[in-house]
Amino acid sequence: PTLAFTPINTESEAKSALFASLRDANAALGSLSGQLADTALLDDIQAISDRMFDLTDFILAALSGGKTAKGRFIEDISAGAPLRTRGAVENCANHGTVEAETNVGGIVGAISIELSFDQEDELDLSSVLAGGAKYLIYAAVRGCDASASVRARKSAAGGIVGRMDYGAVSSCACSGSIEAQGDYAGGIAGISLGTIHACRARVNLSAGNYVGGIAGSGHDLSSCLAMPYLAEPAEFQGSIAGFADGKIEENYYCENRTGGVDGFSFSGQAEQIEYSALLEKSGADPIFQVITVTFVADGETVETRTVSFGGAVGEAPAVPDKDGMRWKWDAYDQGEVFRSMTVEGSYVRPLTALSSGEEIPRVLIEGTFGEGQALNLAPYIPAADFAEGEILDAGTLSVPGSEEALNVRLHAEEAGTLYLADRTGVLTETSYTRDGSYIVFPMENGASFVYVRAKITQRLLVPILIAAAAAVILVLILVFYIRRKSKKAKH
Repeated sequence: PTLAFTPINTESEAKSALFASLRDANAALGSLSGQLADTALLDDIQAISDRMFDLTDFILAALSGGKTAKGRFIEDISAGAPLRTRGAVENCANHGTVEAETNVGGIVGAISIELSFDQEDELDLSSVLAGGAKYLIYAAVRGCDASASVRARKSAAGGIVGRMDYGAVSSCACSGSIEAQGDYAGGIAGISLGTIHACRARVNLSAGNYVGGIAGSGHDLSSCLAMPYLAEPAEFQGSIAGFADGKIEENYYCENRTGGVDGFSFSGQAEQIEYSALLEKSGADPIFQVITVTFVADGETVETRTVSFGGAVGEAPAVPDKDGMRWKWDAYDQGEVFRSMTVEGSYVRPLTALSSGEEIPRVLIEGTFGEGQALNLAPYIPAADFAEGEILDAGTLSVPGSEEALNVRLHAEEAGTLYLADRTGVLTETSYTRDGSYIVFPMENGASFVYVRAKITQRLLVPILIAAAAAVILVLILVFYIRRKSKKAKH
């Protein structure tokens, strides 16, 4: 193969080519990080990206005549500068589901710098940088509210912002469900290298590692309140932050067994307090008083209930049958609920028969039954004396959760008489039909049956003797007829 080189004739062209190469390299790193699921590789790519940023700063300083380093080139003034509207997201709300690969937030995906040098190949550094110049960054998110489900299929999910390389988030609140299938999930931010101040979060959290009520991994956290529900144990997990450094002060949480930062609580920094004290500090913020339980069937919200902290939800709403199937809700806490949740379920085909469980079932109940329903067969001893016959079988049948009558098939190969007893114990002789070795009959749910073999009594003996005599007479007639026919044949 032959390598082709494009000649560079001027200093301006050389600078443009240099920054075009840096731009392409950073773009490639960003694209690669968006396609990786391996957290270790993502960390390596981030480290390489940081080095590229340092290299870019060095080149900018050299070409501009400055000798300052990165820390003096860029200064984040988001937390300390006077309020301004440019570079700010303010008083926004989101109540919808947000789902993406990485850097996913209820309000903002990411607060970071995208390097794009001279996209039109007309860079003139002298008009951009002066000797000793410094860049000031201002990126603020203020007064925003999210009560949404935020899901990252890879990493960095936050109730307000997924990832913060810079900036400040203040006076924001989140009451939702935050999930990262990889690492970094936080009630306000998944990852924060900026500042989080005076924020409130009541969230359900789930991630592989770095899970926190305010930030999965945070820097400069102050005056925040949290009531997180941590679904599963993880490395670097805390009710305020999974990991934190910088200025950490006056953050409080309650109703959780996990300590403030990485499982440890620190007085005046990340401290557990009583629920009543949290309410007082929050000014009775509704997100700490009210719990929402949402019932979702087949992708549609059936009902949303609001209960007080520690209140009862009660029975789930009814859902119509579909294509002969019944809706079954997933198991959930019906009483003393301390976290918001979404209850889902699935359609299941109903059972058409219940068995008493033997290899050859002693009793079968036919009908339409929901999943989880079962046949209860209990012993039954009748008060009446069945002197005329032996009891072949007896029992009490019930199907909890069903109010319908039972269509019973009782294994009974011998002939007999069936009696049904109501709940007061009164026995009534009842007819039945036979189907092979089973007899079939209806009875009330919770009632009892008694199946009796009849003894041969005097009342039954007369017809039996008559039938026997008739049979004997018939045999004698046949014998006489055969002998007479035989004599005629001899003559």
